[in-house]
Amino acid sequence: MQKIIILSAFSFGILSCSNEKSSKVQIVSANDTVINNAINTDSNLHMFSISLTSQSLTLRQWDSTIDLKQELGTPVSERTIKLDENSDTFSGSFEKKLIYDGLQLGLFSPRQNGKTFWVQEIIITKPKYYTVNEITIGDSLAKVKKAYPSLKLFPGNTDNMFYVSNPNYEYSIEFEMENEKVKKIRLYYMMQ
Repeated sequence: MQKIIILSAFSFGILSCSNEKSSKVQIVSANDTVINNAINTDSNLHMFSISLTSQSLTLRQWDSTIDLKQELGTPVSERTIKLDENSDTFSGSFEKKLIYDGLQLGLFSPRQNGKTFWVQEIIITKPKYYTVNEITIGDSLAKVKKAYPSLKLFPGNTDNMFYVSNPNYEYSIEFEMENEKVKKIRLYYMMQ
């Protein structure tokens, strides 16, 4: 995949785009960590997404690239905290939790930002939300295995936790099962 990155001395912004089939343009300030929307066109990483009304929401997608209020409505609760010195290298960064009926979003913003956030965690607890592979709460283990052929049993003494991840284990989807039915789905990006 070829990417074009242009730095502007006048605006100190970064413009990135991809020549993939669904090219998107993202403009962020020079202080932001650049997370290209190319993630949404990479089929290996696009699977770490959920389907919304008119588009999908992907791990590491900036909230400035999607209208969450239009897609999800007003959250039941919203909380933003600034991480303290106990957060080691993330000290001064920000975490935001958005809770909807049947859906929780965990977002992250670097210390120099605090205004825009990217998606670090998505938790589905009700069948009104689906992964992009069309798995939701109540689906059978057989359906999950068919949708995610690389599904693995979580290590340890449990037979009700399954996961799919990218090769570096940065991106993952976890499926908690009960009686061989999906009880909870968690999509997560592990910062290193």
